[in-house]
Amino acid sequence: MGVLEDVRYEGVDLRPWGKFDGATRMVYSLLFHLIDVGAVAGVLWDRFLTPSQREVISAGLGMSQERVRSLVSFLAAMHDIGKLIPYFQSLESVAQMRLGEDLLADAGCVVEVPHARASMHAGLRLLVELGFELGGNDSPAVRAAQCLGGHHGRFLQLDVDGTASAHRVQATLGGPVWQDLRRRYTRLLWHLFGVNEPPERVSVEAAVLITGLTMVADRVASQRRYWVPNAHTPSFGAAEHHSQARRQAEEEVERLGLARFSLDSVSFTTAHPGLVEPNALQASVMEELPHLVAGRGSGIAVVTDAMGAGKSVTALEMARIFNEHCGTQGVMWLLPSTAAADQAYEVLDQYVRAHRPEYAPVTLVHHHSDLNEAYTQQRLFPEDASVLDGPPDGPFADDQDGLFADDETEYGPAAACPDRWLRGRDHALLAQYSVTTIDQAQMAVLPVRHSALRMLALSGRTVVVDEAHALDAFSQLQLLRLLHWLGALNSPVVLLSATMPASTTTELVRAYLSGAGRTGHHGVPFAPGYPGWLFADAATGTAHLMPEAAQDRQRAAQRRTARIRTRPVTYRRLGQTGRSVDAGSAWP
Repeated sequence: MGVLEDVRYEGVDLRPWGKFDGATRMVYSLLFHLIDVGAVAGVLWDRFLTPSQREVISAGLGMSQERVRSLVSFLAAMHDIGKLIPYFQSLESVAQMRLGEDLLADAGCVVEVPHARASMHAGLRLLVELGFELGGNDSPAVRAAQCLGGHHGRFLQLDVDGTASAHRVQATLGGPVWQDLRRRYTRLLWHLFGVNEPPERVSVEAAVLITGLTMVADRVASQRRYWVPNAHTPSFGAAEHHSQARRQAEEEVERLGLARFSLDSVSFTTAHPGLVEPNALQASVMEELPHLVAGRGSGIAVVTDAMGAGKSVTALEMARIFNEHCGTQGVMWLLPSTAAADQAYEVLDQYVRAHRPEYAPVTLVHHHSDLNEAYTQQRLFPEDASVLDGPPDGPFADDQDGLFADDETEYGPAAACPDRWLRGRDHALLAQYSVTTIDQAQMAVLPVRHSALRMLALSGRTVVVDEAHALDAFSQLQLLRLLHWLGALNSPVVLLSATMPASTTTELVRAYLSGAGRTGHHGVPFAPGYPGWLFADAATGTAHLMPEAAQDRQRAAQRRTARIRTRPVTYRRLGQTGRSVDAGSAWP
């Protein structure tokens, strides 16, 4: 049969299962789940990704954004092709009974292979058949296959001539009948999502963002409240289900608060209640930075000023300017401690509310965020978990989402209050406006699970690193790696500090510029002076400094008068114990 016959009702075998509900023993077709995730990924491309992120992926694949959208949806849909193997299909006897006799007879020796790894091994050959070039570790077929295998949180090593070879796949992942059905599913998804041709290349940055997007799409489509109603409905063909899946995905992305939004333009005093006018440093930023960013594009900014002088307000104004001109949306505010993060959350929350959005969730992400009354507003249910808690481990960990089940409860009229799903585990990092401890961001560059999702959350918006000097040696090293990645992903960064040495500032700025491809600045210092600001654009690596006249005005405004009084003091030895001490005397 061809793909046109397979998309029709009863055109292709829908009996292999992808989701199973132990409570109701409900089984959901694997093909329908694949279509669901691809549809959600397409909506996330439209509604969640920022123009900056879409540009990074398109450039990394060497294709137009319209074609890349189709390809990303297809790759997201292919994430669970590794469930179409004898081992996974045998994990639930009730679901296995649905399989046809031809599949059961061709199972052979059932070998235990995790389905994420199976997706990578089986997917490699399927992608090659579609025209993906297979070569070294950086070839499109290898990197795309690693995207499939990485959807459970870790990028896996791919041995092209070993475990991923054609004869090993046939020996461990089912015989010709299984392979033929995987091939039919693949070509059907290729057709449904309108892919025309494979990419000529897949950059590392594009692969990371695609994998992170697939993780989010899989979590959305794996909610029990999302797929169980579909399992109850009468059977559809693949084409009919694809049409329904697109409508359902649009509604769900909107419901979960993942759709991007813009804040209305308001005056400075409205955006920052309590301030009458910007100080000299803030006024300088608002006057000079817009034309620099409009002409040079994204980059890294550094602000140094005294404590309590308004660096937070300056950072928010810089973020507004970057977001207006760099295709980014939102703010990720990183701080070294939970106490500092709690305080910054109230500042950012007040800033967002001042724009009076209809719905603009602001999240607080650290181990004890659920203890912050300003964040929870006493509206969380007792069973809600902290942002780091996830579902139980096991073969169906992604299915057991009762903790984040259907909940239509509103949390009051607060426009900036996130709903329950957006508070859960690392979902909170996906909110457009977030405050978090810096360790949550550093996990994006460490070899830990779901690092690609965290990198997806960090990119595409302005990242503010507050108290950038207050890190130990290990954390400082991870910050350098993070800045390198943000430079490569074209995400603007703002560094804030009252006491950061010029040498540290220069090292951090160079790390960002090297990620952006600007590596010829080893002998160039990047220090803004004190007080002051600096902007180094990613396009050329040129440092743009705060005008001296504005610096002088800021210094003059902070000048304080110190009065020193001298007192005559007579120095005498204390001598024997019990001796009386005369007024005005001092002793060792």
